[in-house]
Amino acid sequence: MRLSDLLLADGTNIDRTGGRVALDRQILTASVRKTYDGLLRPLRGRDFWQAAAQSHAYLPPQGLWAPQRRAVALSVAYLAASRAGVVDEEAALIKMPTGSGKTAVIATLACALPQIRRTLVITPRRALVDQMYADLFTRFWSRFDLIYDGESVRSRRDGDASPHGPYRDNPVRRLLPSLAEEITANDDGRAVVVGTFTALEQVLRPKRPASRHSAGRPDRETQEDRDNFSDLDSQARDRLAKYLQTFDLVIVDESHYEPAYVWSQCIRSLKCPTILFSATPYRNDFKYFSITGRFAFNLSFQEAQQHKLIRPVKLMRAKDLGLADDATFIERLDALRKRSEVAGLKFADASKAKIIVRVDDHDAIVRMQRDIAKATGEKPVVIHHREGAGNDKQRRFKSVTRALASENTEGAVFWLHQWKLLEGVDENSFVAIAVSDELPNTRAVIQQVGRVLRFANRGRRERGVIVAAPDIEDEMFGRWQRYLEYEAYFDKDPGEALTREANILRTLNQAAPELQYMGGDFRSRLDIDARDLTAGEFLLPCRATIFRNIEDASLDELAESCREAMGVEDRHHAIVVPPGKDDPRNIRIIPYMTWANSEFLSTRALPLWSFGLMAIVHEGKRVYMLDTQGLVI
Repeated sequence: MRLSDLLLADGTNIDRTGGRVALDRQILTASVRKTYDGLLRPLRGRDFWQAAAQSHAYLPPQGLWAPQRRAVALSVAYLAASRAGVVDEEAALIKMPTGSGKTAVIATLACALPQIRRTLVITPRRALVDQMYADLFTRFWSRFDLIYDGESVRSRRDGDASPHGPYRDNPVRRLLPSLAEEITANDDGRAVVVGTFTALEQVLRPKRPASRHSAGRPDRETQEDRDNFSDLDSQARDRLAKYLQTFDLVIVDESHYEPAYVWSQCIRSLKCPTILFSATPYRNDFKYFSITGRFAFNLSFQEAQQHKLIRPVKLMRAKDLGLADDATFIERLDALRKRSEVAGLKFADASKAKIIVRVDDHDAIVRMQRDIAKATGEKPVVIHHREGAGNDKQRRFKSVTRALASENTEGAVFWLHQWKLLEGVDENSFVAIAVSDELPNTRAVIQQVGRVLRFANRGRRERGVIVAAPDIEDEMFGRWQRYLEYEAYFDKDPGEALTREANILRTLNQAAPELQYMGGDFRSRLDIDARDLTAGEFLLPCRATIFRNIEDASLDELAESCREAMGVEDRHHAIVVPPGKDDPRNIRIIPYMTWANSEFLSTRALPLWSFGLMAIVHEGKRVYMLDTQGLVI
C-alpha cells in the first residue's frame, strides 16, 4: 500500500477501499516516504496483510479487513512523519465503531512491525487490559494460525498457549508494580506493555492541576481498577518511568474517562508518538491529545454496517413489539425476549441471547430484578460496584468478568447494570439493549449500543435491538439518529471536520475585521494567539479573593498553575500576560475563552463564546485573585 493510496478512497483497488483518511500532503517529503516504505515493507511478506489485496475482498476470511489495513497504513505514515521530524507533539486519531476491528490494528502496530520495538498500550479499565493482554499474545493472532512470541508474529506450533488461555509464557507485560523489575530488565529487547491510565499515572506521578475539579480521584468505575504502586521504591519507579520514555509508540484506547486531562499529561510527558483509538472522539479529546486533523482515519458507522463488520441496529417502539403505546417498561422487556431477534438466536456455546438493561442506580436495579422475575419468570443478573462478594446464587455480582464466568448465570436473559456494561465487554451473545433511565449524554448512548454490535455469525441475520422506557423513548432514539447524522457528516471529509472542530475559535477570530468601530471608538481585533499583550490592556472589576501564600510560590508559578488548571475545564486559549512597562510588576493577567451552546436550542448548535479574565496580584504573603468566570483553582 503506497502513501498515495491513502489519499484516495475511490474503490479502484482494495488499497483505496475501506474508510477515509485525513493526511496532510505537505508533510509527505521524500524522507517521510522513504521511512514509510521501510516501516511497512515487512508486512508485504505476510499473508494476513496481503490477503485482502490478493483476493480483492473487503472482508477476507484469513486476513486484515480493508479498513483495518488502511488504519494501519495511516498510523505508519504518522510514525514515519514523526521519525522524519515533521511532527512535534501532535497525536494521530483512529476512529472506528465498537466491534469493527480496532484490536487488529493495535495488534499489527504493536507486534508485527519490526522497527516498532517498544509499544505501550493504555486503556481506562482493567477488563480492557485483560482483553488486550490475551489478544496481542495469541487470541487475535490465532485467527490466522499465528502467535506473538515476544520478537515477532510467527506460525503456531505444538505446545503454544491456547487462544482461550491460560496464557502461559505471555511476552506481553502488564503495567503492574509486581512486574516493574521484570519490565525494565528487558532493556534492549522488544517490549509490548499494556496497562490502565491510573497505573501509568501512579508510575509517572505528574503534578495534578490546581483545579477545583481535580482534587478527587477517578470515579466509581475506574476506582476498582487502580494498581497500587505505593510499595514500589522511588528508584524502581524512576527506572520504570525512564524506560517508558524510550518507547517507539504509545497507543491510547478510549481516552474519554475522567480525569482525562491528567491522563493526557502522563501521555504527553512520555514524549512518544501517540495514536488515539476511539469510537467516540469529540472536542476535549482533540484538545487534550493534540488532535489537529493532519493524521486521522475514519471508518463510519454506516460503512461498517454496510459491509457487515457490525450488526445493523433496529430501534423498536411499543408497536414494533406488538404492544400499545402506553405499555410499561416491564411489558416491553417481556415482549422483547420473545422476539425472533432475541429468542431465535443460538450461539456456539449454546448460551441464550442476552438483553442488557440499563437502570440509573443500585436501589432501582434491585427493584428491577425483582419486578422482572415476577413478570417474566426470568431472574435477571445484577452487576454493580455496590454488590459485595457471596451473592452469586442471587445472580448479583460486583464485576462483569465474574458474572460471565459464574455457572449461576447460565441461561440468564436479562443483565441489569448502571455503568458496568456500558463498554469494554466483548460478548457477542448480548443482542439487545433496554434503557429504563435516560443516559447522561449521547456519547454514553453510543457506548451502550456498542455492546450489541458484534456479530456472532455473519452468515445469518443478526441485529442489535434497542428498546427504551416510554418516557425517554423519543429522546433516546433522537440521540441515536443525530449520532448517525454526525457520522455521515464526519465521513465526507474527516480532515476538514477535525480541523474545523479543533480550530473553530481561531477561524472565527481571523474572520473578524482587523479594525471595527465598537463601543464608541475604533478598535483593533484582539488576536487570541498574540504574545505582545500587556496587563494594562484589560479592564478589571474591583473585587478579589484573598489567599495566604503558604507555600511561598512565586507569582509566575502561581500564574502557570492557574493557566494549567484551566485545561481541566472547557476554557480555551489561556495565556499568561505579563505587565507592561507602566504596569505594576506584581500582577499577571490570564485571558481565556469559554464556549457553550445556546440555552434556547434543544437539538441544534450555536456556539456562544465568552471572554474571561483571571488576575493574580502577589503582595507580601497575600495573593489576590479575580476570575470573571469563577475561580478555576
